[in-house]
Amino acid sequence: MRTLKFFIINALLMASTATTFGQKTATLNLSDPSTQLSNETTATAIAVSRSILEGDWQKLDALLDSDFTYTGDGYVFSKDQYIGFMQDMRAAFSDFEMILEKVVTEGDFVSIRFSSKVVNTGKFMGAPANNKHLLVTGIFQRKVKDGKII
Repeated sequence: MRTLKFFIINALLMASTATTFGQKTATLNLSDPSTQLSNETTATAIAVSRSILEGDWQKLDALLDSDFTYTGDGYVFSKDQYIGFMQDMRAAFSDFEMILEKVVTEGDFVSIRFSSKVVNTGKFMGAPANNKHLLVTGIFQRKVKDGKII
C-alpha cells in the first residue's frame, strides 16, 4: 500500500485565493516566488489543497490515487477516510489565512512548508468550538505519479 506522510495536519492552501463558505472565509498566499506552478508535479500537489479549500470533494477524490493512504499525526486514513477528515476540518475552522512559505519539488516528491491562521468555529475531533485563533505551521510531503497523489 502506498503511503503519504504528513508532518502535521494537512491544512488548506493555495496561491492567492479567497473563498467564502457562508460566514467562513479562506485567504491563502504563495510567498515563494521561485515556485514554478507550471511544473505538473507541483501543480498537482497544490491542487489537492485547492480542492480542500474550495470544498471540491469530487476534485479531491479525482486527485488521490485509489491506493492513497494518509499517515500523520498518529492517524492512518484510507482515501475515503481522509476526504471525510478534511471535510470535518474544513467545517470546524474558518477565516483561513495560509501562506505557502516554501515549495520544493524533486522528481515526484513535493514538500511544502506552510503557516496558517484559523479560527475554531466548529466541533472538531470531539472537541467543541472555542472561537480561538490558532496558528498552525508545518511541512507536508506529497508524492505524485501519473497526475495523482499516491
